[in-house]
Amino acid sequence: MLSVGSTFLIPTPSSSNEHLFIIIAIQECSNTALLVNVATPKIGCDETCRLNVGEHPFLKWNSVIDYAYARITPISNLEYCLKTNTIKKDSPVSGQLLKKIQDGEYSDGFRTVIPMHPGHPFRSIPDSHSD
Repeated sequence: MLSVGSTFLIPTPSSSNEHLFIIIAIQECSNTALLVNVATPKIGCDETCRLNVGEHPFLKWNSVIDYAYARITPISNLEYCLKTNTIKKDSPVSGQLLKKIQDGEYSDGFRTVIPMHPGHPFRSIPDSHSD
């Protein structure tokens, strides 16, 4: 079952590389997921959320979350792609890393892709978390 914190390796069309994507929110009423991806930092990139080697098994070097490439996709699309081996499931992120990534997503008011406050239809954090 897919949930907040699930991760996937998704091929990059322009290269033979795969990027790690993380579900940081799920909108249950439409059964869609908000995904963000991990990227190698480049000059001038958004460094709001830096990831260090060891925070997730995929990380071989320090990385960043590239919020500019966040995407919303139906859960059914992810399930289909997993079933057909178009994408691969990877280790889920820890609760601590998930919170760090979610906090970065809405740290700048203009960047927020989808509101993730309590009561919003997107379930962005485990139910045990309170703001």
